[in-house]
Amino acid sequence: MKLLIVGASVRAAVQSALRAGHFVTAYDLFADADTRRMCDETSEAGNQLRGTIDRVDSFTQLIEIARQAQTSPDRIIVTGGVENYPNVMTALAEWA
Repeated sequence: MKLLIVGASVRAAVQSALRAGHFVTAYDLFADADTRRMCDETSEAGNQLRGTIDRVDSFTQLIEIARQAQTSPDRIIVTGGVENYPNVMTALAEWA
């Protein structure tokens, strides 16, 4: 399943989703090195990357990312912080 995970810090959610075998696209305010390493690992099924993570400067950037996206995730997981931005939540809901 293709998951989109967004929030202030998504490390724990990304780790859990990858462990469950999902492909992850994630955006947070840090994109820290350990989360990048988890996403850059290859899947057990072959040479496909397990996920991607990118840093955003603000949650409102997610609105433009959603508008420009070529594909939709199967599910969206929102971690802390994003719920305080109703316009971002609306854009994410329309993306899915």
